[in-house]
Amino acid sequence: MLYYLVKFVKLCVRQPLKMLAHFKSLRKEWRENRIACQVSDVAYVSCWGLQVCSGPHRDLEFKCSEIYCFNNHIGLIIKYMNNAKLSIIIAIYAVSSEPICEALRLASERGVCIRMICEKNFLRMIDKNADCMLVRKLPPPKFETCREMMMHHKFCVIDGYQSQKELLPPGAKPVVAISMSGSLNWVAHAKSCDDMLITSTPKVAKRLEQEFDRIWRACSIPTSGKRRDQFLELKS
Repeated sequence: MLYYLVKFVKLCVRQPLKMLAHFKSLRKEWRENRIACQVSDVAYVSCWGLQVCSGPHRDLEFKCSEIYCFNNHIGLIIKYMNNAKLSIIIAIYAVSSEPICEALRLASERGVCIRMICEKNFLRMIDKNADCMLVRKLPPPKFETCREMMMHHKFCVIDGYQSQKELLPPGAKPVVAISMSGSLNWVAHAKSCDDMLITSTPKVAKRLEQEFDRIWRACSIPTSGKRRDQFLELKS
């Protein structure tokens, strides 16, 4: 609090006619920083973890004693998914982890809206999970000189601010938006060292939501069959 008081005084000395604007700006910054401090975590896979644990444990409830255990860090991602109340948006290159897919299915059964953009496992995801989530993929480039780069993101936003505007009833208390971003693909068996930062910083969540919506609008819609039906459930 002392930091913001000193900053307010300095701003008012420089621009005394904008005291109210300075106050509103610092109050917003203070509120966002308070929210950002609520969640600050990291999930990662290291070389040591891949050596001591040959693969993910079948039972996620099993508490492995190894701090670098791959299963422990997948469980961390699932913990936040299990707390989702409104929506989960995911942009990820590859996903094949059955525990994560099951967590998404359970979230859908609770009424959470789930949208996913994936690249490598697109057909598998849409065939197995079309009943509980909307899945899209960027189309092939139409022109060699004007092409969208490969969708290589690995991020997720839970209960994002745009979703809260659309889904929360008037007067309802806002929920904390959780963002995950890093190099970690959600695969069944990790083969590389990766990480995924988990934070409640509002600026991060809002920026990732904008990027997701940009790619979502660029994705193609299948022309027939059940895939087209499930795509059209949600308007761009």
